[in-house]
Order: sequence, then C-alpha cells, then structure tokens
Amino acid sequence: MVDRATIFGSEVEAYDRLRPRYPTAVVDLIVAGEPELAVDAGCGTGIAARQVMARGVAVLGVEPDEAMAAVARSQGTQTTITVNLKLLANTIEFGTTPTT
Repeated sequence: MVDRATIFGSEVEAYDRLRPRYPTAVVDLIVAGEPELAVDAGCGTGIAARQVMARGVAVLGVEPDEAMAAVARSQGTQTTITVNLKLLANTIEFGTTPTT
C-alpha cells in the first residue's frame, strides 16, 4: 500500500517547481483578518505558506514527509514534522460547539 503522506517525497524538487500556486483570491481570504500566524496543515514544500508569508503573516507548517518539510524550511517556513498524524488525531478531545 502506498503511504499517501510521503507519496511525493522522492520527487520533491519537481513537485515544488510544477505544483500550481494558489490563486491570489485564496491568499486574500487567508490574510483578510490580518492574522499574526497561520497554520498550514500538510504544508508540503511550503507553496501556500510562502504566498501567505509574502503578505506579512507568519506561517507554521505541519508536514509528515521529511523531504518536503526540508524544502519548506529552506524557503523560510517554520515547519514541524508530524510523522504519526493518525495518532495525533486520536488524541484530540472534542467538546461541544459554543453557542452565541
């Protein structure tokens, strides 16, 4: 079975070079509230993170593939490698949604 978390790892440079950038409208939505920090879960090589950082917002990337995380880091994204995302998801406790 293919590990979907690391499927692009062997072709990191090609992925980063060939993956389309995100539309400006998407980045506009992310930075609209003027956040100080954005979290990019599954940041890959940091393509979206770089676009958001270019607009003055710090980005923390979470990426399970060490090779992709290394590219993101080399481009200035503060990146955390999370190898066992399933374990992490199972440890999160969910509460009720607040009402207003």
